[in-house]
Parts: sequence; C-alpha cells; structure tokens
Amino acid sequence: MLEAARRDNNERRFWTDLHEGLGFGSYMNGDSWSRSQVTIRPQDFSIRELFEEFVPHGRELVRSFSPRKHGRSEVSLLEANAVDTSAFSNISGQIFFASTLDAFNSPEFIADRLTRTVQTDMQEEEKIPGISLPGDVAEKIGENQPYPEVGLSEEWVMTPEKIKEGFILPISKEAIFGDRTGLLLDRASTGARMMAINKEKRVLDEVLGVNTSYRRNGGAAQAAYGNTHTNGDFDNLAGAALQDYSDIEAALLLFDAITDPGTGELISIGATQLVVPTALLFTARSIVNATEVRNTTNTNTQTLSPNPLAPTPMTVESNSYVKDRSSSATAWWIGDFKRAFTYRQNWPITTEEERETGPRAFSHDTIARFKVSEKGVPATEEPRYVVQGNS
Repeated sequence: MLEAARRDNNERRFWTDLHEGLGFGSYMNGDSWSRSQVTIRPQDFSIRELFEEFVPHGRELVRSFSPRKHGRSEVSLLEANAVDTSAFSNISGQIFFASTLDAFNSPEFIADRLTRTVQTDMQEEEKIPGISLPGDVAEKIGENQPYPEVGLSEEWVMTPEKIKEGFILPISKEAIFGDRTGLLLDRASTGARMMAINKEKRVLDEVLGVNTSYRRNGGAAQAAYGNTHTNGDFDNLAGAALQDYSDIEAALLLFDAITDPGTGELISIGATQLVVPTALLFTARSIVNATEVRNTTNTNTQTLSPNPLAPTPMTVESNSYVKDRSSSATAWWIGDFKRAFTYRQNWPITTEEERETGPRAFSHDTIARFKVSEKGVPATEEPRYVVQGNS
C-alpha cells in the first residue's frame, strides 16, 4: 500500500488510511482524540515484521541484532547512519499511540466526565475574568434604544499552574529481534494508565474539595464547599446523608438561594451528575433509577407514587478513587460539574518520536524512542453549581 501510494505521488493517502484504520478519524471537543471505528488493532502488528518490511535492508539488520552476532567485527548499517527508519518509526508511533490512548481513556476514570476541557497557552497561573451579562434587562429594550452589551466583569478567578506528566518508551534491538510487540504495547499501556491515574487523582482532589484552591477576586484560597464563602457568600454544603430522594431534594433546594455573581440571577443547573464513593453506588443507583417510591404515614397508611426524580436527567459517577481522595465513604456531591470545574490544558495526550541514529543508538542499542506527554491542571471556577452532601 505504501509503495502504491508512492508510485501515485500520494504517500499521504497511505498514512491517512493507516491513521483512520487505527480509529483516529476525528477530534473530540477540538482538543483531544476520539476513537472512531477501529479496523486495525495494535495487536495485529509485529514489531519485527514492520522493521523488516519498512527499513531498507531490514532483514539483514534484524539478523545482525542477534545476540550471537555481538562481539564480531561487523559494522552495522544502522550504526553507520545509512538507514532510513522514518517509515518504521511513523507506523510504530501510531500503533503505540493507539495502545496508549485506549489505556489513558479507560471508562473507569471519571475525570473527563466531571470537568470541561479548556485549551490554553498559559502555562503559569491564569486570571479568568467573569462575564458581565445583561440579566433580565435584556427582556425590555425601548424603541431606538441600544442593546445591552455582554462584557467582562470585575469578578475573576485564579487557576493553578499547569502540570506536565509523561514517559518515554524506547525500542531496542533486542525488542525487535525477539518480536516483543506485546511487551512494548504493555509498557505503553501501563505508562498511559499511570498518567491517567495521576490525572484522575488531581481532578478528584479539585472536584471533591480536597484542595483548598478556589481563589476569587484576589482573596485567599478557600474550600470549594462551605456554609459561607468570602467574596460572594453562598452555601453549597448540605448535611444530609444519602438515603432516599428527599436527601437529593434537600441538596437541590440549596441552589434556590445561590445567585450568579455576574448577573445576580439564581443559579440554574443543567445536566445533573451525582458523584458517590463505592459504598453509596448502589444506593445512588437505586434512588435515581427506582420506578416508584413508597411513603408510610404515622397511621401506617402506605402510598405508592412514581419516582419523583424520574423527570430529572441524572447520571451517577463513581469509582474507588472517590473514597481514596475524599477519605469518606459517606460524602456525596451533586450538581452541574462541568460548569463548576475546568481542566485548563496546554496540550492533550500526545506522542513524539525520536529516531535513534546517533551516539545513543550505539551506547544503548536503541532504534527509536517515543515520548508520551500531557499538560494541564484542574481548576475550580464556579463552585456555585455543585453541592456537597453529608460532609
């Protein structure tokens, strides 16, 4: 396929087909990869066969990688910088990226479902200005009168400095000669999983209020959840344990007293999520998904009615890290998380390749190296949209 594309002077066609076959046909939210239909799996490839087919004199070189060849007075074409390994590096790079992305985006991690990703070039702390909206003034504009303008308000929030994480995966002569494709894919997946765990912990520390990092209008850092807040007082801390729909109702009622600092209008939450530790997972699912509820009065009269939560779209999010980071098996959180928390991202998970033909190739028997990295930080921008229960 590559040779045919080159004969047609359209080598890009080959790389596009490979890219799409691995499932990279589109972007999600404009800043991170989404997997489309996968027709080629990383496990379908052999790292040795790729090297033999896509590197000039590949078979001869692979034979020279044999441990039995070491100690002989042979000068490798690879070490003599006479071999083009670009095609091999490009293909293997995409294969490792596919394996890496699958591990990084594992559905067991909930960080990306609780934060809104915002692409930014600012690497240090950021000052995020509030938006001054016209509120209900927009409902009445007199004849020949100007429309109110939307602008930046005097309110602002400071976000933390971005954090970079990543790892380097080397491909050695031994790995190619021994065709250790599975081992290399496992290393890529393990490295990506550790990156995902790191991000999960950082995001949950922010979302669950473990960090004291909410800074508004130049004030001191404070907790995201509390009965009072400086620089705009509001109460988003409910005391109820999660037992039935009435506890969720009590938490939602707190939003009736919280106003938007830019418009003065009451907070109105959209998509509602319920975040719970594993100990409350089945309780939360039972409350949200029940088809009916039973109420018993003091006279032992029992009333059946449809679940009052049924008309309210609500998803339950949970994993073992919720309790691990919050140190609580009874605390729970409810609200519109993506309006409250962002992930300020310099770049999404990305791979870069380095073709080894210099001194390191000689000293480490390395053919290529792939660097995987990601840089960003979670930030509390508007905690008015989330309430914590049973703190």
